[in-house]
Amino acid sequence: MNIILVGHRACGRSRIAKILANQLWKQLVDAGENDVDRASGDALPKLLAGDDQVIALADDVVTDDGRSETIRGAPNCVRIYLMCTAEVLAERSARDDPPGEAPDAIAASLDRTAPLYERIADHVFDVTHLGPTDAVRYLVKQCL
Repeated sequence: MNIILVGHRACGRSRIAKILANQLWKQLVDAGENDVDRASGDALPKLLAGDDQVIALADDVVTDDGRSETIRGAPNCVRIYLMCTAEVLAERSARDDPPGEAPDAIAASLDRTAPLYERIADHVFDVTHLGPTDAVRYLVKQCL
């Protein structure tokens, strides 16, 4: 079984995926737009057809036309949306290099993307007040 993590930039997707993969003895795949586009057009279906993976999909992969249905229809996968408030995402992304967007821009982005994430997800998991280690602990109990 694959575990697919989706969510906005700075939600903790990559860190959570790394911890989760280590704890569950699964392969880690941290896939961004360039990773999926570099290969042939069927790179995403091939990636999702693998097994025993924790896959962190960057938001640009999920929001690209047609890919959300590929993700939603992937067999043998549990899809988890790592939900977080715009304010906390802005705080977290301000520490990134380069810094992320302003809270208003993040809120506007979430208005567009959250419904898509919710539609493809089997579970919506709020990481607003959780660090990566605690998020993994609760995620395993509640979603897997």
